[in-house]
Amino acid sequence: MSTPGELPAKASILIADDDASNREVLTYYLRRQGFDVHAVADGELALDAIAARQFSLVLLDVVMPGLDGLEALRRIRVTHAASELPVILFTGLDAPDALVTAGELGANAWLAKPYQLADLLAAVRGQIASPTVLARTV
Repeated sequence: MSTPGELPAKASILIADDDASNREVLTYYLRRQGFDVHAVADGELALDAIAARQFSLVLLDVVMPGLDGLEALRRIRVTHAASELPVILFTGLDAPDALVTAGELGANAWLAKPYQLADLLAAVRGQIASPTVLARTV
């Protein structure tokens, strides 16, 4: 069992991104950091994965065909509190309204594309160790 501020032995991360190359890069990078990674191509598949197994964190692209990241986040928060299942959203959109909406829906953090992998890793580790909610800082 981990203590507050300490990462679980093998934290499990779900990546939902419609861009296959993004999924591949993130999966490779996070696995090299010691994480168990599961990647899916859209919001609906992300919800299915969350229903099927437990994750320590979700990385969710905002813009995806079908069920987008904001709607997926809204549905995740129906069953999982932000402290129970942290969600980091990422997007290339320059959309301040989407950032406000993400905070209102209970996103834990937001990364703008393109992001540095080191910044992503810091956000991932921080949220797994001690989840915070974006709405508190926006």
